[in-house]
Amino acid sequence: MITSVDIKKGQKPTAEQIEEVKKASLRDIAEDEDAPELTLDQLERYKKAADARKNMKQVTIELTPEEISIAKGYGRNYREVLSRLVSMALADKEMVGKAYR
Repeated sequence: MITSVDIKKGQKPTAEQIEEVKKASLRDIAEDEDAPELTLDQLERYKKAADARKNMKQVTIELTPEEISIAKGYGRNYREVLSRLVSMALADKEMVGKAYR
């Protein structure tokens, strides 16, 4: 059974909630084939990705439908591909110069 409770800032759990958490901590973790346990390598990669995202700011750019289609052709991580392409282009002064022509 899944229970959800709204907790307000500074609110202390009730004795019943504490007891429920204690009982839950004694149960085995249920295996879920839709959400398998991460390997140490996967966990490390996710941590690195999360740390990298902390320094990123979200912006909006305009792309044509054709450009979006091409980008999506690179797979589920097409946004990461676009981000890397922008980074590479901005680091290339010659390419930036061509954009102003």
